[in-house]
Amino acid sequence: MEFEMYAHYINKGHTLEHLLSLSNLEKVFYYEAMNYISEQENEKYSAMFRK
Repeated sequence: MEFEMYAHYINKGHTLEHLLSLSNLEKVFYYEAMNYISEQENEKYSAMFRK
């Protein structure tokens, strides 16, 4: 869970130090936000390529 989240947010410009300093509650929030963004993008691309 954490590795995937770290990779996602480092790619978006967050520092590893910032991500490592998050509380457990903040980590859950970041992880769920990442999943929400991913679901939204999947829906967008599915709609674009749907026949």
